[in-house]
Amino acid sequence: MKILLVVSAFNSLSQSVYVKLQDENHIVSVVFAIDDETIISEVERFSPDMILCPYLQKYIPKEVFSKTPTYIIHPGISGDKGHHSLDHAIKDEKKQWGVVILKANEHFDGGDIYAQQNFEVRDTYKASLYRDEVVSASIKAVDELFLNIKNPNFNPTPQLDTP
Repeated sequence: MKILLVVSAFNSLSQSVYVKLQDENHIVSVVFAIDDETIISEVERFSPDMILCPYLQKYIPKEVFSKTPTYIIHPGISGDKGHHSLDHAIKDEKKQWGVVILKANEHFDGGDIYAQQNFEVRDTYKASLYRDEVVSASIKAVDELFLNIKNPNFNPTPQLDTP
């Protein structure tokens, strides 16, 4: 399968997803989400079967997600949307947190959930949680995503509306 990773940075999560996909013999390309034109141009050039966004701080253009299945890996639980979700979990002293993979749509982090993995929040600093728990949960969620999209009986979970 040809998979395009759209990223804001090629960080530990993006690198881990990249390596996992390559190890599974997918054809993988990476584009930095500099602007809409760059993303659209790379989608047209690479012609992926799927787009994964393991670390993205930008909205995916509708021209992209309406034509190619596009999934966002979000370090938050159902109902959590937007930037800094792990910061909020730490600040609010959450004991459990998670990662969801949602399908991109017109609403920022508002798409249906195709995979979800939860983890315990250790008493540590954010970067450690991100590199360990978030990356590990994300890799498991990617496995779950592939199983779910192959399953003809799978129904995604609607994203919760939050104020």
